[in-house]
Amino acid sequence: MSQRFFYPFRVLYRTSDLKSESPQILISVPKRKFKKAVDRNVIKRRTREAYRLTKPQFQGLAYNKLPDIMGFIYIGTDIESFELIQKKMHQIFAAFTKNENLKNEV
Repeated sequence: MSQRFFYPFRVLYRTSDLKSESPQILISVPKRKFKKAVDRNVIKRRTREAYRLTKPQFQGLAYNKLPDIMGFIYIGTDIESFELIQKKMHQIFAAFTKNENLKNEV
């Protein structure tokens, strides 16, 4: 399992030789930083929507370069705006599609 940091996310990922149709994703918001479930759910919803809107822009050949499993762990201390989350999601996808030599780094 490898990781990269794109504030407010820590992205864990794993690639394999067997490519799936689309990456499996995990979104985690720590209870330690956000005590109220409402706050955690807002962040998860914004992250899911940013992923959904960003994914079609990278379909095609670039989509095959994405890892098979991606975990988005929210490391920020405040609830960020949807615009910032979407911008960071775009940066995450761009970074993975530019790096062609992503192999299973254990």
